Amino acid sequence: MDCKSSTSWLPFLERKDILVWRQEHPDNPGLYAYKMYGKFDDVSAKEFLEVQLDVSAFRMSWDISTAQCHVLLEERSSSDSDDADNPHQTSTNTNQIYYWEVNWPRFFSNRDYVCARRASVVDDNKEKTIVVYTRSTSHPSCPEKPKNFRVKDYWSVMVIKPFTELDEVGIEFSLTAFENPGLSLPSSITTWVAIRGMPEFMENLRKACFEMRKWKVTENAKKSSNASTSKSNLKTGKEEPSYMETPAQYSSQTSTNYSNAYV
Repeated sequence: MDCKSSTSWLPFLERKDILVWRQEHPDNPGLYAYKMYGKFDDVSAKEFLEVQLDVSAFRMSWDISTAQCHVLLEERSSSDSDDADNPHQTSTNTNQIYYWEVNWPRFFSNRDYVCARRASVVDDNKEKTIVVYTRSTSHPSCPEKPKNFRVKDYWSVMVIKPFTELDEVGIEFSLTAFENPGLSLPSSITTWVAIRGMPEFMENLRKACFEMRKWKVTENAKKSSNASTSKSNLKTGKEEPSYMETPAQYSSQTSTNYSNAYV
């Protein structure tokens, strides 16, 4: 962590299901690192992670602060533990480099980011934990834009723990983060923005989990219906007319628009 341990964390904000502390940066007076603790009993750890990592068009539907976002590079890997005491441990990692542009109020330039992000999912009999590390970086395909301000000092660590299983509702999470937006604002303004923005963002993210859940139910129902229709056509010897077929390119887009960011 970039903040010195001698600087204490002070209570900052309390809302239903959310507590926030903050710590002034020792080298940047007026800028703060924030530590958030939350407890949601109606979303699962997998859903929470999926929405966190999503940078598809679905993101734009619920996160009004995002102007644009996309993944530049992504790698996924899975491994089994070689620990004799815990042979059933599995770990899944997703490594991303992504671009993000955030809307700022009128008279301010939008902020944009190029970040490296690693999501590590551990699922075994002893521990079920998701950890997401994010830090600002650079990439040749995303040079700085004259109309935006590039944030080069950003980092965050999120830990997600399920009450029971990763795919069952009920989670606790913590998020520690810091960024330097590149300008000095009165403390009253930064405090006001943080008070409004942090709880609102997490509640919107929570609702996005519900919306993604509904979308998946609808898609699964469509797939089941299509499968039943195909079986019926096979039995009767009838073929589905060509104009009823879904173009291959559309099917692939639909499946990736809301794709899970980890396997």
